Amino acid sequence: VSDSEKTMNAYKTELEGAEKRLCEIADEKQTAANRLAGTERLSEGKRKRLDEARKAFEDAQRALGEKQQRHKVLSDIEKSREGYSRAVKEVIGASEQGRLAGIHGTVADVVSVPKKYVTAIETALGSVMQNIIVDNEETATRCIRFLKETNSGRATFYPLTSMKGRTLNEPRLVSEEGFEGIASELVSFDGEYANIINYLLGLTAVVDDIDAATVIGKKYGYKFRIVTLDGQVVNSGGSFTGGSRISGSGIISRKQELDALLSDIEKLRDTVKTRSEEFERYRAEYAKFSIEAEGMQDKIRSLEQDEIRGTAEKSRLTGLIEQLVSQSATARQTLNRFEAQIAQQRDIIANAEKEIGVLDGEIAELEKKHAEQTGERTKAENKLKAISDGINALNLEKMAAQKDADALSAQIKSINDDRRTLLENSGGYKSAMEALDNSDREIREKIVRLNLEIEKSSASLTEQNDEIESVSGSITELDGKITELRRDIDEANKNKQKFSSELARLEERRGTLQKEYDKIVSLLMDSYEMTVSQAEREAKIPENLLVAENDLAELNKRISSLGIVNMASIEEYETVSKRYEFQSAQLRDIENAKHGLEKLIEQLTGDIKTRFLASFEDINKHFKEIFVQIFGAGSHAELELTNPEDLLNSGIEIKAAPPGKVIKNLISLSGGEQTMVAITIYFAILMHRPTPFCMLDEVDAALDDINVEKYIRYLNQFSKSTQLMVITHRRGTIEGCSVLYGVFMQEKGVSRLLRQELSEELSDELNDIID
Repeated sequence: VSDSEKTMNAYKTELEGAEKRLCEIADEKQTAANRLAGTERLSEGKRKRLDEARKAFEDAQRALGEKQQRHKVLSDIEKSREGYSRAVKEVIGASEQGRLAGIHGTVADVVSVPKKYVTAIETALGSVMQNIIVDNEETATRCIRFLKETNSGRATFYPLTSMKGRTLNEPRLVSEEGFEGIASELVSFDGEYANIINYLLGLTAVVDDIDAATVIGKKYGYKFRIVTLDGQVVNSGGSFTGGSRISGSGIISRKQELDALLSDIEKLRDTVKTRSEEFERYRAEYAKFSIEAEGMQDKIRSLEQDEIRGTAEKSRLTGLIEQLVSQSATARQTLNRFEAQIAQQRDIIANAEKEIGVLDGEIAELEKKHAEQTGERTKAENKLKAISDGINALNLEKMAAQKDADALSAQIKSINDDRRTLLENSGGYKSAMEALDNSDREIREKIVRLNLEIEKSSASLTEQNDEIESVSGSITELDGKITELRRDIDEANKNKQKFSSELARLEERRGTLQKEYDKIVSLLMDSYEMTVSQAEREAKIPENLLVAENDLAELNKRISSLGIVNMASIEEYETVSKRYEFQSAQLRDIENAKHGLEKLIEQLTGDIKTRFLASFEDINKHFKEIFVQIFGAGSHAELELTNPEDLLNSGIEIKAAPPGKVIKNLISLSGGEQTMVAITIYFAILMHRPTPFCMLDEVDAALDDINVEKYIRYLNQFSKSTQLMVITHRRGTIEGCSVLYGVFMQEKGVSRLLRQELSEELSDELNDIID
């Protein structure tokens, strides 16, 4: 029992240590959870800041890209001098190449206009913005000669030495409502260009709106030109010019936008750099908090594993303690039973000792009588012989009792051997059995002493037969008690066998239950990652066991249908989550780029629509004019859009009616007339965007002689601004050209080229070719 108590105390000490460790783990886990929550809150704040910084960085990058793209488009347009006439382009190009000296640039190049007055100044200058400023009259003459020699068109030149400027002298204008200033005073330029700028803008006033322009014009008798901020004009003399105007389409507007774009690009580059640094800083901070949060999560998972192991250890120790308590209780019951049996045996031995004491007294009395009755020796000897016989019988009975005592000792030893395991856990049993053995040895020693005393007194016993019979009666009574003791020993042996069988059955049952318990604990941990205590807290006793078993079978079936559980899914989920976040960021970048491209496409589409509509209207205008020139008065032609709402997908309908005809579609025209309509459209396109050189390949093949005459007449007019090369077989066309080139084959495989100015008499060979 003391060993069992020591073991139990050791288990309790271990249990207290396990519970203390569980409390420490719970505290550490709570602390780690609090730190994790704080870290996650900070991480979430950093993530939001990171998203905001990323968005700001992407917005700045997108804005910078848009500005750079817009600047590139406008730079390309400015570099190609889009909007300038061909003559201006040629002169400026020759100046840049060093072929012409003394060129200062166009009027638009030398003025700087505040944003507020751009529309007004562009309106006031009009096409004059393209005029070229040169050093002197000689330079202007040289440029004109260059244009004539290169057949590059016409241009206006402003020599610095010949230009004289004038300015409006109306002091009262300053006090007029809506008056902004004299146009020449609202722009910036170098002093050397003052005469030119005053010449162009010195007699133009700039006002707020058309109402103010009307009032001022009336008041001053329309003596000078007035331009409004939105581009409406009150001309000197009283005429009005105005309407809608495409903003930002002028040369000065373009230059000003380029300057503004350069400034914006520099600012945006600084902004992009700042946003990039902020983004990198927030990303580093977010990564730091993310790593710290992952560390806290790993620590919590480790503490949870420690908690699970600690709980399992606590449950194991609790089970061991409960098992020891149960074993101790059973051992105490068995010990009490054996102590009761030992006490009973001690009472029996005590009674035997009392009887032996009585016998000792009787033997002493007999010895006294033997001394007194020496005379009756013979008789006594006979009696002694009888007594000896009785003693011998008593010895035999004593030997039998000794055998019974030995058998009882053997049985007690067998009980001790069978209970050795129990005695190892309950040391008290051993002490009790040792006491029983000591008592047994004392009895044996007393029996030995009794035998010696009987043997000693047998030589001198002269007691009478009645006294011997009395002793024999006592021995008989003792034999009865020994027999009763044997019955008790037999009963104890039967109980021992019964208890041993029951103990073996219970030990086997306990082992079976322990295996089932261990199996259930292992199943809880392996399948559900739960400890016994967690399962006990979450367990719910079903009201209907049969329904619960059916539900369990159904759940097991559903679990089986899920297939093999991937235990690495958590790590895979974290990896996939990181990939998802990375790809989501890429998707956002792509979507932002897409939005930027869509915005750029929308802007370019708007520009294309604007330029297309302007080009279409210009071509339509030239088409009407050329058609009338070719077909004569009374003819009518125009181009119409089939879907004006969708310019880029709209078709173009051609309406043409020669004089005296009502034509609803082109099919009603003759083949020659249809050809002339096509030629007219081609000339209209050339008028919209003149080219220095043009080749026409048998475009007059379907024309009759009358239409050929109209065709060649317009060619001669058109050749003043464009050099034409015409391939034809029609004599009327050939006669209308200034230079003829003929190719003929005089010998097989040998071609010859002939050239003939039509101002000279035609050679015979050319006449042959023409014929």
